[in-house]
Amino acid sequence: MNSSITAQELIDLADNISDVVCNFRIVPKQAIAFINRAIVNMSLYTQEEFYQDPELIFRIVHTDDRHILKNMLKEGHPLQAEFRMCRRNGVIFRVQGNFNDVYNSNHELTAVYAVLRLVPDEDEDSKTSKTIAVDVDQRMQRYIEELKIISDIGRTLGESLDLAEIFKRLGTSVHRMFPDVHAQYISKYHPEDDNITCEYCVINGEELDISELPPVPLDYSPMATQSKAIIQREPYIISDMVAHRGGAQNMGQLIGSGQIPRSALYVPMLSKNNVLGVIQVQSTELNRFNDEDARLLAVVANAAATVMQNAQIHLELMDSYNQTLEGWGQAVDLRDKETEGHSLRVADLARRMATRLGIVGDALTDIWRGALLHDIGKLGVPDAVLFKPGAFTPEEWAEMRKHPQLALDMLKSISFLKGALDIPYGHHECWDGSGYPRGLQGEDIPLAARIFAYVDVWDAVTSDRPYRPAWSKDKALEYIHSHLGTQLDPKLELIFLEVIREVNG
Repeated sequence: MNSSITAQELIDLADNISDVVCNFRIVPKQAIAFINRAIVNMSLYTQEEFYQDPELIFRIVHTDDRHILKNMLKEGHPLQAEFRMCRRNGVIFRVQGNFNDVYNSNHELTAVYAVLRLVPDEDEDSKTSKTIAVDVDQRMQRYIEELKIISDIGRTLGESLDLAEIFKRLGTSVHRMFPDVHAQYISKYHPEDDNITCEYCVINGEELDISELPPVPLDYSPMATQSKAIIQREPYIISDMVAHRGGAQNMGQLIGSGQIPRSALYVPMLSKNNVLGVIQVQSTELNRFNDEDARLLAVVANAAATVMQNAQIHLELMDSYNQTLEGWGQAVDLRDKETEGHSLRVADLARRMATRLGIVGDALTDIWRGALLHDIGKLGVPDAVLFKPGAFTPEEWAEMRKHPQLALDMLKSISFLKGALDIPYGHHECWDGSGYPRGLQGEDIPLAARIFAYVDVWDAVTSDRPYRPAWSKDKALEYIHSHLGTQLDPKLELIFLEVIREVNG
């Protein structure tokens, strides 16, 4: 069984359907994005004519009914409509259409999927034909929903580069495809250890704590399930799990139900012929899954694998970037003759404060990076000024105060650091407006810079310097308290004290 389905295979699948399947693209300009071969038999026009002339589909609708089709391509339309159309030879016929919307991540209508079915003449409308029509309609509705899932999956998964979030979004997408299943597991394969770890698990609608599920060695025995999907690199269907396991005594129960799984589908997640993991769905019904289920789930699984691989590459790249930034920070410490490890310490304290303020994700990473690079601009300060042992002249102070602007000039063209500029550029701004380089005041100062001001002062006064020994904790806290409302944001003091207690006890 082939474990992936190409775009051409989807087109071939649609072309073998007797009803017309059509994708009306709404943005950026209305057009026919796809129409299957059934339109040729229905209208006597070719597919190419519809692609070349987006208005043709409207012109072959009866003039009195064209408003119906146009209304179905607007938001808020009903799910079904019936209207008349005209073949190339002038024959008028009736069609019933089912319409489903497709939205982007901004909840904007981007396309409408339609299935158009010929309405038979009244004398042919027997009970049997009605039953067949209902069955076809149900299958078409499922087909459209599956096409929508496939078209949405890449966008949905691609919105995140966090692996845990990708697994969760993948689980949601799998539930859309198989809402009746009792269990689903998404596992990651680790070829270096030859084992599998569960990354997401839902049983009877309850998400399990995956930390309680230990790694599972790859199983090469005849009773293997998800391991077999990995080894053979193709979907694996078990119609009767009890028989496969050699009896109910060898089966586990689905948590919270007392039931045992009776059938299952296992699909490997493949990217560039590498197996990244397995999606499995289990049902309490016998023979629940078929080849069509396997083919469609393989599309989702392989899309997820591509996103996972990109996320892993991104993660490794970010690790490399961060190690480079740590090296930069340490280089600045050494040049400025700061206490060893200053940049790493203030970066850690700033991240702890930000976390307590509810800052997460990329914003939290930006604060850590900005703290590491807070004094990067000093690389542009002349040695004669930076290393002067005595007091600065007004001209030398002017040179020293250029380092936040120098930091901005150095870093602003580096795309992955654009979110981290608030600290290097703003860490010498003061709450009362007396700071530099912009003289910002109060909450006009970026929050990241206001957070960093606390930890920079703390690390400076509690570290040994050539000109004085480190201050005690009490003296340092008293000094910080005395600068509330002038240098420091008073509203952040309690958060800062919580972090200091956490770090120093």
